[in-house]
Amino acid sequence: MAVYALSRPRVLKDAPVRRLRIFPSVGESMVSPGSKVEAGTILGKYASRQRLRFVRMETAGDKIAATLLVTEGQKVKRGEVLGYYSYMFGLGYTEYTSPCDGEIEVISHATGRVAIKEEPSEMASHLPGTVEHVEEAVGVLVRTRGHMVVGAAGAGYARSGALVRKAGEPTEQVSPQKVSPQDADRVVLAGSTVTKELLEACLRSRVAAIIAGSAPFSVVQWYENLVQELDWDEFLARYWARELKKKDAVVPRPTEIVPALVLTEGYGNMPMSDEAFELLSSFEGKPVFVDGASLAGVAAGRWDAGPCVIMPFAGAGGEEATDGSAGSGSGDPAGRPKALRELAPGVRVRVYGLTREPVEGTVEGPAQEDSALPVSIPVNSVRVVTKGGETITVPAANIQALG
Repeated sequence: MAVYALSRPRVLKDAPVRRLRIFPSVGESMVSPGSKVEAGTILGKYASRQRLRFVRMETAGDKIAATLLVTEGQKVKRGEVLGYYSYMFGLGYTEYTSPCDGEIEVISHATGRVAIKEEPSEMASHLPGTVEHVEEAVGVLVRTRGHMVVGAAGAGYARSGALVRKAGEPTEQVSPQKVSPQDADRVVLAGSTVTKELLEACLRSRVAAIIAGSAPFSVVQWYENLVQELDWDEFLARYWARELKKKDAVVPRPTEIVPALVLTEGYGNMPMSDEAFELLSSFEGKPVFVDGASLAGVAAGRWDAGPCVIMPFAGAGGEEATDGSAGSGSGDPAGRPKALRELAPGVRVRVYGLTREPVEGTVEGPAQEDSALPVSIPVNSVRVVTKGGETITVPAANIQALG
C-alpha cells in the first residue's frame, strides 16, 4: 500500500494540531510533558534581546557627578530612580531611571555608565492544549485540536485574542479608520491586502494580530524589521500614548509589542480565499491563536512553526483527543469527523494532488492512523482504491466525493 505526500491543505478542519512554541532566544521551560496549558499559561523564560541596558549619568573628571541611589548587585524595577544630578545652584535637575526590571551589573565611574542586566522575559502559550514535548533551550511542543488555516507568509510572534471581523467579504481592503483603541488585544480579520497605514493603525491601537489575504513584499519586509527592532521605549516615543507612560502602566512582553501578521495567500495584491474567510468569520468573537512565525521559527527550520491561525475547540486545554484516536471527532457516535463520515466505503471519489489531473477511485475505508503532512500535522485520512487497482492513503482534504 502506497502512502502519498500530497499538497498540504491550506485549511484543516477538526484536526489534531501540534505547535512548537519557540523561545525567541535561548530559553528555559517551566512546564513538563503532559501538563495542561491555557492561553495565558507561562511556558518558560528566555533571555531578552537586549541582555544589558545602559544608563549614562553626568560625570566630572573620572567619577560620576550625579548622586547614586543604587549599588552593584541591587535589584531594580522599571522606572525606579537610579540617581539624580542637580546643577546651577539647584535650578537644574536631572533624574535617571531604570529602563527595565533587572539587576545592577556594573557601575563605571570613568564613563558614567550604569549597566543593568535585564530580567528574563516570560513566554505565554497563547494556545490551550497539552504539552507533548519540551525541547531544551528551544521551545515547547503543544498539542491541541481544532481548525487551522496555514499561512503563506507572516511576521511577528504568537498572540491570541477574540477575533473581530473588519471586512465584509474576502475581496474588501480594510481602511485604517476602521481600527480603534476598542480593538486592543483583539485579532483583526482584514479580507484582502493590508497596507503599511493599516498595520501602523493596528500597532497604535495595541491590536493583538492581523489576518489578511496578502501584502506587498516591501511592506512585510518593513514589518519584519519592526518586529525585531521596536522596543517599548521606542514605541512610546513614536506613538504618543499618555496613559501608557505612567509608571504603573503594564509593560508588555517584548514579543507582544508588535501585532502578529499572517497572510493566507502570500505577497502581492490577492484576496483571502473564500474557504479561509468563511471559516475565520464563523469564529468571530471567539479566541483564536495567530503566529506570524517570526525569524525565530525560520531560523529553527521547523515545519511545525510556520505562519498559521489556529481555532482551538472549547475545552482544548482539558480533554482533547489524542492524535491516533479514532474517536476524536465531535458530534458522531463513533467519534469520526464529518469529513470521514461522508467518505464511507464504496463512495466514488476524485483525488487531487497525485498528478496534474485528478485521479478517480473508490473509498476502501478510513486509515488506521492519521497521515502526517510535511508540516508535522496529522490529518484525517482514508484508503482509496484507484481505477488502476492501487491502494493509497490520502488526506481527506485532497478528496472530492462524486456521490
